[in-house]
Amino acid sequence: MSLILTHILQVTVVVLLVAGVIRLGCRNRPHLAHALWMLVFIKCLTPPIMSYPTSIFSWLGATKPFSTAKLEGASEGKDREHLAALVPMKDAHPENLDSPSRSGVVASQEVSSTTDLFETVPLLAIVWAAGALLLVVLIRRRRKLGLRAIRNSSLSPDPHLVRLVEDISRRVGLSRPPHFSYIDAPYGPMAHGVFRPTIVIPKRATRQDESGLEAILAHELTHIRRGDPLVCTFQIIAQVVFWFHPLIWWAGRLATRERERCCDEETVSNLGCPRSQYAQALINVLKLRQTLNPVVALPGVRPVEVTAKRLEHVMNPQNLLHRRSPLTCQLALLIGALLLCPAQGLVLGASDPPPSLEEVSVVSNGSLIQVSLETGGKTPVGKPGDWRKTDHAVGCGEMIYSTEGRDLYATDPQTGRWQRLGEREFAGTRFLISAADQLFMIDDQGNLYHVSRENGNLEQKGPDGGWTKTDHVVGVKDRIYSVEGAILYETNPQEGTWRKLGSPAFEQTSFMVSVQDRLYTIESDGNLYHINTDNGEWQRLGPKGGWISTDHAVGVGERIYSTEQSVLYETDPKKGDWRRLGNNDFQETGFLLSVGTKLTLITKENASDDDRGVLLEIYQRLVDPDPITSPTPRKEIR
Repeated sequence: MSLILTHILQVTVVVLLVAGVIRLGCRNRPHLAHALWMLVFIKCLTPPIMSYPTSIFSWLGATKPFSTAKLEGASEGKDREHLAALVPMKDAHPENLDSPSRSGVVASQEVSSTTDLFETVPLLAIVWAAGALLLVVLIRRRRKLGLRAIRNSSLSPDPHLVRLVEDISRRVGLSRPPHFSYIDAPYGPMAHGVFRPTIVIPKRATRQDESGLEAILAHELTHIRRGDPLVCTFQIIAQVVFWFHPLIWWAGRLATRERERCCDEETVSNLGCPRSQYAQALINVLKLRQTLNPVVALPGVRPVEVTAKRLEHVMNPQNLLHRRSPLTCQLALLIGALLLCPAQGLVLGASDPPPSLEEVSVVSNGSLIQVSLETGGKTPVGKPGDWRKTDHAVGCGEMIYSTEGRDLYATDPQTGRWQRLGEREFAGTRFLISAADQLFMIDDQGNLYHVSRENGNLEQKGPDGGWTKTDHVVGVKDRIYSVEGAILYETNPQEGTWRKLGSPAFEQTSFMVSVQDRLYTIESDGNLYHINTDNGEWQRLGPKGGWISTDHAVGVGERIYSTEQSVLYETDPKKGDWRRLGNNDFQETGFLLSVGTKLTLITKENASDDDRGVLLEIYQRLVDPDPITSPTPRKEIR
């Protein structure tokens, strides 16, 4: 699951957890309830790549490192020296994307640009950005209109009102009184301003007795002293980021109610006034419901927020009144943030910083070795020499299936343990194929068989000799694609039926590769193509001749991995970019396999080295610093 989806799921869990805790034990403890709701918004804005040993989510996503030994350094070149004379810079220009084997059928520059746009900016990201931008525009517009009306209707306050504000500011704990706006507009009472705190009192709200006015002023000044304008801004940012999540809007409404109840408690406690007197002041504001309007994201006494539950809380003598937020609530917020906010899994048991890229496991000279793709360093594990007689091999599910003479073997690439399956009837194997986690075989008579992964039993599919002339074959989703001479075929392996795709132009195909349900070919002239599996049409990718020396190639995750003589390369097939991995130690690669989310290779040593097998396993990314997304929707190739 991607980091974004994981983060959304974790935020949902935190909202439901906080709601449950508040319902069970915080109904009459608004300070603690408000702190817990703030925990939700902190979680929303915590980057999902963060991890701490205190976090529950980090422990739930913990992984063990692949190596505890210090890794040896190795260089990572990004250029292929042998291409210097072969691929001049001009050949990478769209005007030169023709090829001898694909002449006359090349994707236009316009189609490529459109595809790159959807690959770089996924549709969901565009929708999210549009929704967030629209919400920001609406909030800013409402705030701007409201604050403009406040400025335009400003009145000179009565000197007695100014002295009252100064006196109450000291009583609620402010070192100096904030700015004060006395207006004739139907807004407020409210507090706003992070850097220039200001309270706004409408003229019509002052038409009550002295005690009621004191209560209203104290409430707004308490918002300033608590820093609620900053808290409201933080809450609004979280709601903008998660505008699509209904639980975040629900949490925002409840957090606002708890914030008002906190101010009610602190106001009554700091003024020392009777509870009934303060409740009457709230009722007086409630009577102005039809004439007073709130301004979005600004805290204050809002008529719509004066509810029976709020009045009941103020009047209940059993509810303790706090002058300030208790220290226990602040500690609860800190502890909750440490437990719930970091989202990324830990790497356990590593004395060195965990690698940020993939890990590779290699069996060299009969030994299983783990190699970091970040540094190229190696750590040997496992038992040597168990694959020295391999004839054919393919990854299917999380296992490797290989034939040795007449035997079929299943290997666990993580432990190196293997077992022989079924009877000795695989001597005529020509291809082993994995399609939709099902194992198939084509023998040297051109017959297609389904192979049981449990016991090695064979079940023939389709007519005898239907695949006699097959030259290259690969499984993509639940289909098998093969090249016979210059023709591309699609086979339904469950039914044993096939259909011809496109024109006969595959005579130079050297490799067929499946990457995320997409089909690619590498031609003998070193060109990389994406093949449309609906009609057999193609699009050339990357520079001409970029894969001229390829010896082995396979798709794992979102990448193509290939060996060229002694070098291993990782290719981004959607862009045609590559990077070199590790040292020059892939000279004797025999098989390059995709096993689940791992890359596995089996190498064959020279006879002088006792013909011992070599197994290499490359683990899928732990953290991908430059993730690749599939285009949505897939564009038709022309």
